[in-house]
Amino acid sequence: MSSKNVGEKFNENLTIFRAINKDFDDIFEFLMDDFLFTESLNNSVSATKEEFEPFFKDIIKHSIDSGYSYIIRDDNAKKIIAVRLTDFLERSSLHSSEGPNYPSWKPNAILKLLETLESKLWNQIPTNINKLASWTILSVNSNYARRGIAFRLIEYKLNELKEIGCQGIATEATAFKSQQLFIKNNYQILYEIKHSDWKNENGQQIFKCNDSTDKAILIYKEF
Repeated sequence: MSSKNVGEKFNENLTIFRAINKDFDDIFEFLMDDFLFTESLNNSVSATKEEFEPFFKDIIKHSIDSGYSYIIRDDNAKKIIAVRLTDFLERSSLHSSEGPNYPSWKPNAILKLLETLESKLWNQIPTNINKLASWTILSVNSNYARRGIAFRLIEYKLNELKEIGCQGIATEATAFKSQQLFIKNNYQILYEIKHSDWKNENGQQIFKCNDSTDKAILIYKEF
């Protein structure tokens, strides 16, 4: 890939760019200013910036390192208004150990839910599928909702993922709106965990969302 980061116009005010290292701080700012508060699970546990800073920074680093994450910038406001952070899942690299442990229980609770969903993946799909792309975070600033931006992002440059050997996409959808978006775009539900069944060691339900979200789902789409 070229080292020059050339954007592509989304419309007259918005431009899509491949996420590179120099975008790290801007992506982090976007997540902290909007996604932290609007994403259903984050909102349900009253997430704070201090609690989620290390969690988000790890996600951003891995996603930029993947080389296939994208951001959308508002050319007038000079800021990121949407992200599609991408990672890869491979059958030959099944998790053999637990993920990172963060100081706050809140990101740990979300991470455990995501890892549990991901652990169901490979037994649910054809055995000839060995490499998948994964949308680690797909988010659009709430002020830019209902403009088709999220749809454009999940369809953007899928051919380049095929070219590097990806046979499809799998991801964990944790918000009602994103779940509906994926279902409308022919993603298959592989597994779901209802919030009412996901409890802490004291038997208390962990996630009680303020919107229509009542479950987390593992979804899949083969190329």
